[in-house]
Amino acid sequence: MKEWHISAELFRRFLRREVTRPESRQIVRHLLAECEVCSALATRLMDEEGYWFPKKAHGLSPEDYGEAFAAAAQFGNLQLQRSAVLRLRGWGQWSSLADLLPEERAALVEADPSFLHWGFYRALLDAAQWLGWSNPREAVAIVTLAVAVAGKLDPETVGGEDAAVDLEAMAWARLGNARRLASDLPGAREALNEAWRLQEEGSGNPLLKAQIIGLDASYVAAMGEFETALSVLEEALAIYRSAGDLHQEGRVLLKMAAAIGYVEPARALRHVREALNLINTTKEPRLELCGQHDLAYFSVDAGRPEEALEILDRTRPLYKQFPDDWAQLRLHWLEGRIARGLEHFDEAAATLRGVWRACTEKGLVYDALLVAIELAETYVASGKYLRAATFAAEVYPLLAERSLHRHALAAWLVLEQALERSAAEELAIRRDLFRKLALYYRRTWHNPAEFREE
Repeated sequence: MKEWHISAELFRRFLRREVTRPESRQIVRHLLAECEVCSALATRLMDEEGYWFPKKAHGLSPEDYGEAFAAAAQFGNLQLQRSAVLRLRGWGQWSSLADLLPEERAALVEADPSFLHWGFYRALLDAAQWLGWSNPREAVAIVTLAVAVAGKLDPETVGGEDAAVDLEAMAWARLGNARRLASDLPGAREALNEAWRLQEEGSGNPLLKAQIIGLDASYVAAMGEFETALSVLEEALAIYRSAGDLHQEGRVLLKMAAAIGYVEPARALRHVREALNLINTTKEPRLELCGQHDLAYFSVDAGRPEEALEILDRTRPLYKQFPDDWAQLRLHWLEGRIARGLEHFDEAAATLRGVWRACTEKGLVYDALLVAIELAETYVASGKYLRAATFAAEVYPLLAERSLHRHALAAWLVLEQALERSAAEELAIRRDLFRKLALYYRRTWHNPAEFREE
């Protein structure tokens, strides 16, 4: 069954109160389900329509908003209705601030208490999550504002003192994750530690604990401690299973697959397959894309490129739903890996070279380095030893410019020299050197250590 999303025309009619009562119920319930696609649409259209901006809504209470949306939110559940209203209000307020500098946003929020409500807090977290991969520095600035807002929320409006502390804990955990994506690992650790401190002081909600575990595990994996991350996630998985939350259970399984996949791809595939049977693809269509992508990616590493190609072909419509650079670069990277696995070396080299160039131009040094290893391996697999050696020499100055730690640069020289010897002596290079080098960089990018071939 095809997943349903709110159309632009329908949402515009919703804002103008021109929809039927069943349409209103469907729209508001869907917005509450936290669909990323429709959240982004709602933010953009409310911006275009000039709707629910503070300048128009200043001074209105939640009850005023509730009255305005009474016809649209016939839930029979006043708390659910209030949440929907606050969420819409928060999206509108964020839209009015989105184009400002971080310090300008902070000053306006500090001066205007109408921003201090749960809906605006959630809008900030949603906006930061949306930008996490494409603009991590901006995401950090947005979540930093969410932390400030969380610290000033009136406990009486969010369910009491413990609930207010829980909201702070989640904001700090999200800040830690945003800093991780922005490559600020010390800052990420500091924020996650604060999240854990607040979690201990709060309600003790196990679901909040599971969320923080998941974000902390992403930090642990970024430090190259894949096995530890996998172990940590077991507790989160147990919490969600006890709660009967199948979707979150699936999310954790995908995290577990990503943590262990570079070490044990076959094990990762088992986790991904189980996860895809559990996640709610209507709630998070991007999560389905991530799962299908990982299924194809690790199938290549497990020596099953034919299966990877089948998965890719059926997943292409999903990639079209996400035209952002992050998704499209990974699509082409996967295409190059599959082509190499099928021994279509010229096609693979051309595709990987394009991905490497795009990553380099966008300043994605980590990704560019991993693609470069695969491109050099592709040249070698096709017998083009001199081309591989020339390319490796081309890459080194780019790495040196980026201030990589000395062990990382020394490791690349090991590959470069091995390729030069192979080209000069027409001897095959050790094929496992590429895999060991890729795993080395994944483990030590943020945690420097010496590269050892044996």
